[in-house]
Amino acid sequence: MIDPATAIMAASTAFNAIRKGCQIGRDLEGMAGDLGRWSKAISDFDFAAKRVENPKWYQSFGSVEQQAMDLFVQKKQRENMRDELRKMISETLGPSAWQELIRMENEIRQKQKDAMYKRIERKETIIAWAAGIFLFLICVGALFGFVWIAVRR
Repeated sequence: MIDPATAIMAASTAFNAIRKGCQIGRDLEGMAGDLGRWSKAISDFDFAAKRVENPKWYQSFGSVEQQAMDLFVQKKQRENMRDELRKMISETLGPSAWQELIRMENEIRQKQKDAMYKRIERKETIIAWAAGIFLFLICVGALFGFVWIAVRR
């Protein structure tokens, strides 16, 4: 399971590697691995943030205020990283490099959505249905128990 904090930490690690690459003048192709890791982590963060904002019914327990504050701070970190990355790449490699990065990011994001995210959503749907069926069976069992007790009296 992906959580926003883990995803933003992974994005920060990859971002720091990209920053160092830009400082020493590496080209975009030389930073492709770091850019891929950053893009994947940002995509994971976006997916995890969406799940936190719209939790399943069985996940909606806990401190809403704390989750909201954490998510707000993490989203600001994401925005700051993205803005700084745009500036670094545009200044060192030119504006067309930023457009190339956006294209690469979109391709990676689409591939991830098609594979991993669908699998996670399928797993969550199975858990939700299983929990719902389990609760339904408990309610039906309790109802039969009450009826049995009422008939015995």
